[in-house]
Formats: sequence, C-alpha cells, structure tokens
Amino acid sequence: MNRSKLHRLIDLIEEIKKIDEMIMMHRDHGSDDFMSSQYESKKSRLLKELISELVANSNESSEVFNTIGKIIFKFYPNESSKKQTDLDQLVAAIG
Repeated sequence: MNRSKLHRLIDLIEEIKKIDEMIMMHRDHGSDDFMSSQYESKKSRLLKELISELVANSNESSEVFNTIGKIIFKFYPNESSKKQTDLDQLVAAIG
C-alpha cells in the first residue's frame, strides 16, 4: 500500500472517530433520534468505504482480515446485544 492510500485510510478512521463522538454526544444528551440516525448512517458509509479500500489495496492476507475485524470491533463493540439476524446463523455455522 502506498503512502497516499495509507494516509487516506487514516483520515477515514479519524473521520469515523469524530462521527462516533457526535453520536455519543447526541445519545448522552437525549437529543433528536433523527440526528443520531444521520450520524449512524454516515459512520456506516465511511466504514464500508474504509473496509473496501483495505481489501482493494491489499493482497487479502489474514493480516488485512484481522485488521478489518479490529476496526469493526472498535466501532461496533456492543452490537452483539442486538436482536438475532441471519448473519448470526452464519457465525454459528462457523462454530
């Protein structure tokens, strides 16, 4: 991965962190759910872009996949407490 791509990915992570702060601020103050959902949507879009860039600019090694897992865990640590989804069945199949 070249330097400009690396810096672009770091910028994406920094932007996601800022959006996470805005989401927490709105949750802590019991603010408008509309604003929170807008920030959540933007966060999701940026994470998708970050992950796509990582996969596109790598040799798809296990190190890249581990990094993607760490990114997801960092920005969605409490998602496991939400309702069951079809993806949960896929995870269960992995064993």
